[in-house]
Amino acid sequence: MRNLILIFCLFFISSCGEVECPAFPEELMTWVDSKTNDILAYKSFNDTLSHIVINNYKTERYSFRKNCDCECSASAGFETHHNKNSYKIIGNCSYFNDNYINVSYKFQSNETDELFEFRYDFANNQILDEVDIIDYELNGVVLSNVGMIEKANNKKVIKVYFTSKKGLIAFVDKNSIEWKLIE
Repeated sequence: MRNLILIFCLFFISSCGEVECPAFPEELMTWVDSKTNDILAYKSFNDTLSHIVINNYKTERYSFRKNCDCECSASAGFETHHNKNSYKIIGNCSYFNDNYINVSYKFQSNETDELFEFRYDFANNQILDEVDIIDYELNGVVLSNVGMIEKANNKKVIKVYFTSKKGLIAFVDKNSIEWKLIE
């Protein structure tokens, strides 16, 4: 009888409590707001690259037991097909307990994965990684507070431009050709 009570107590303690985690916040969707079959088109001086979105996702509310050292997070993102230059774009935004987000844009080919990412701390209103903040002209309009990350040693894409309102707005390839989002 004593063993049965002990087992019951252990079971009860280990199953106590659920952690409720939120869905991915709708206001953060602008970082990666592309739906399946959307076309992300980027134009250079004399050419256009089209990226058809083949997958998108957004985390809904969920819960887990309190018996682990786990953290709530939610994410949203998209993946495109390989374009005519043989790479696809994977966008992701992860949200962690009202503390910060992690935004990433990956250019993936059979040979390489080139990742551009940064974290933003809501509590302190600051970017936690090396990102240049600039003004940037897109389709005749000058946008303020545009983030720019450069990785000169990459093999496919060496620079990206992004905003919190539109996500990935431009990138520069290894041949120094700038590709701007067509809206």
